[in-house]
Amino acid sequence: MFVGPEDTHKYTLVHEFGHLLGFADEYVRGYRDLGNEGYEILEIHPNGKDIMASSGAGGIHRYHFTALVAGTHFRSGLAFASKGEHQAAVNAYRKAIEISDDSSYTGLAYNNLGWSLKQLGKYHQAIAALEKAVEIRPDWSRASNNLSIVRKKLKEQEEQGEDRVKT
Repeated sequence: MFVGPEDTHKYTLVHEFGHLLGFADEYVRGYRDLGNEGYEILEIHPNGKDIMASSGAGGIHRYHFTALVAGTHFRSGLAFASKGEHQAAVNAYRKAIEISDDSSYTGLAYNNLGWSLKQLGKYHQAIAALEKAVEIRPDWSRASNNLSIVRKKLKEQEEQGEDRVKT
């Protein structure tokens, strides 16, 4: 992390370290071109008490730590799923969901949980997880597409009368 030759405020370092840990800026910044007069900068800090929204005055909160722990479980789930170890991935995603209080992040975990459950042939559980992902993030097409795929697969198996459809 390069911060420049000037003195850097300790809160700025904490804010930038937050980025290294995976946290996004929680403020909105924009500008308006004033031509020869330069630029007008607009910055909105919706939560001045959060270090990622206000590096000069914000603090570190419990949800920062829960997000880090949940993220560790989520990334474990990704690693397990990439190796085809879907039961271990399911366990990791469930732990991430249990810990996380970030709805957009939880939506990702529910989506991946649903996909790993699908890989295990547990279609009813997969559908429930994917429906939860869609409920949390209705604008996200990946979860909706995965839900359609699993519903179609379950329907095909039910039509074939296969006994191996697991709940």
